[in-house]
Amino acid sequence: MNLPPAKRPATIQPLVNRLIKYVVRAAAIAAMVAAALWFGSSFAQAQDELKLWGEDAKWEGIPVRPAGETEESYHQKMKWFEEARFGVWTWMCPGTYGGALKFDPANIQQVREKWNPHKFNADTYVALLKDVGARYTYFNAAWHDSFAMWDTKLTEHNIMKHPYGKDMLREVADACKKHGLRFLIYTGQRSPENGPFERTWGDKSPFAENPVATYEELSGYEPAGFWFDYEYVPPQAIRRIREINPQAILNPRSGLFKGSTAKSESERQGQQRYSNLIADFLEPEQQIMNPKRGEGRTRYKEVWWTPFGWWYWNNAYLGRGEMPEDPASPEFRQAVEDNLHYTLRIMLGCFGNDQNVMLTFPVAPDGSVPPLFEAVLRRVGDWMKIHGDGVYGTRGGPWVQFNPKGPYHAHQPPNHPNEAELFRYHLTSTCKGDKVHLYLYLKPGQEHRVSLPKLPVKILKAQFKNGQPAVFEQTGNEVV
Repeated sequence: MNLPPAKRPATIQPLVNRLIKYVVRAAAIAAMVAAALWFGSSFAQAQDELKLWGEDAKWEGIPVRPAGETEESYHQKMKWFEEARFGVWTWMCPGTYGGALKFDPANIQQVREKWNPHKFNADTYVALLKDVGARYTYFNAAWHDSFAMWDTKLTEHNIMKHPYGKDMLREVADACKKHGLRFLIYTGQRSPENGPFERTWGDKSPFAENPVATYEELSGYEPAGFWFDYEYVPPQAIRRIREINPQAILNPRSGLFKGSTAKSESERQGQQRYSNLIADFLEPEQQIMNPKRGEGRTRYKEVWWTPFGWWYWNNAYLGRGEMPEDPASPEFRQAVEDNLHYTLRIMLGCFGNDQNVMLTFPVAPDGSVPPLFEAVLRRVGDWMKIHGDGVYGTRGGPWVQFNPKGPYHAHQPPNHPNEAELFRYHLTSTCKGDKVHLYLYLKPGQEHRVSLPKLPVKILKAQFKNGQPAVFEQTGNEVV
């Protein structure tokens, strides 16, 4: 059963009748990625025999939606998510230290000793996210290694027994409340037999063994939602989450994929179908979605992206050797510029394609944010302070440019040989009410003349972000 098709917001009718903002960053590569679209009711897909709301909307006898939720209240619940548009997510746990795929159970004690986030300060960390312009964040309660980052009664392998000795999840949750960010929780607890990525501190994941108790504990941190990572969260646990907090939003990875312990392919497919039923939004991993993907399902989408090449800690910066750390060095300054432009392109591609973006990066084993990452993020924050009115609360479009050969995969470092193909389009746009924000990707000295398809309304005014008027002509078939 799919979620109902999105309805085109009334605020985009008429589509444009007052203002187009051309946003150009002089003497530098600005920011752009291909893709701009909003999702209208014309993209509806056929529904299957199950109902999403009402008494019949059940899986194995358990409701798939929160009690009393209607289509209208569902969209109201998702309003903050759609308007936020931008989040930042850092990885913090011993299992992601040294590289996720290199984590060897035989070296558990060594990893435990070397991973000591004594420099981590939740208030400073969340203040950075706020300054970057993020409206929400995730924090990993436990990765696939099943080490708990909260004060839990379910396992001895938790942050309270570690030299850090403090409930890090609580610290971050409280800091988010202080700084006004929505706080969501990531979980990725799978048992060892579930696949090759499993590296647990014990024989089995205590959270997979006790899913209801796990989410009862985590719901006590009052998260705005959960991001499941290819684990099977049974209906009983989902029901308990929604009994405690019916406003919590969920992603579609609560059914196992590869490595599933399902006894048959049909059972595995059933688990995935259940996962889609309970999900509130789609979250393509490190790719800007094709505009037609998920038609008729839900308009709410979030792309999580690793702008620095890796989501886990790896000091080999984008495969180029040691990460530059001296802010005064030419290598550091160039790395900041490269990563800034790359990151802004990705962000604008998501915004223009009507998708949220969640930038994700690892912190160092000592709990500090690497200087390069912080420098890039603060530059992103500077950009958002100027251009946030073209991001927050907007929808994608109306002009669409999308790479049909996509996806735009994250592990393509700046200036990669394929960059011309990845970013071969030169504009994207967002809209809100009667305004359209047009973003151009220009090289220094390049003429900013662009020809666009005609809009079904008259454009009354166009100007650059600095307030200077932009010359335009609206002909029968195009806007120049």
